[in-house]
Amino acid sequence: MLFHRSNIMKTCIKYIITFLAIAFQVSIYSYEFRGNKWIGGKATVWANIPGVSNSGIAWNSAFLSAAQEWNEKTVFDFTVVPIYRDPCKTDGFNSIKLATDLCGQKFGDSTLAVTVLKYNEQQLGPEAIVEADIFVRDDILLDVYDGDLQKEGRPSNTIDFKRTVLHELGHVIGLDH
Repeated sequence: MLFHRSNIMKTCIKYIITFLAIAFQVSIYSYEFRGNKWIGGKATVWANIPGVSNSGIAWNSAFLSAAQEWNEKTVFDFTVVPIYRDPCKTDGFNSIKLATDLCGQKFGDSTLAVTVLKYNEQQLGPEAIVEADIFVRDDILLDVYDGDLQKEGRPSNTIDFKRTVLHELGHVIGLDH
C-alpha cells in the first residue's frame, strides 16, 4: 500500500510541476542572424529627422541615442551624420525617414516601421549588406520616453520612437526576428 501511495505522489508532483511551468511561462523574444552582415561591422546612417516629440525630445536626438546604445552594448559601430538622404533612392547611403508610406507603397495596418536592406554578392559567404533604409510611420502617435511602455496620462496607443528605432537598428545590422 505504501508503494502505491508513493507512485501517486510522484505522479501528482510531476503534474503540478508541469502545470506551474506552463502557467508561468514567459515569452522570450530574440534576434537571429540570417547570414547577411556588414563587412567591417560598421555603418554610417544619414539622419536628419525634422521635429520634436510631445515630450520635447527631438526625433534626431532619440535616434542618436538609440544608435549610441547599440554602439555601447555591441561590437557594431554606428556613425550618425545629421544630413537628410532620401531612403527611396538606391544610392549607398543608409537613412531614416518619418513617412506616410514606403516609397509609394502603403504600410500594413499593424506596421510601425520597416527597414529595407540592399545587398552585394561576395565570392565567399552570403551577400553583404551595403545599404539600409529605415521608414517609421508618421501617421501613428509617436513620442520619446523612458520607463514603462504604458504610463498614466499618456494615450494607450502612443508608440515610443526610440524603442522603435532601437528595434529597426537591429535589422540594419542584419538581425531578424
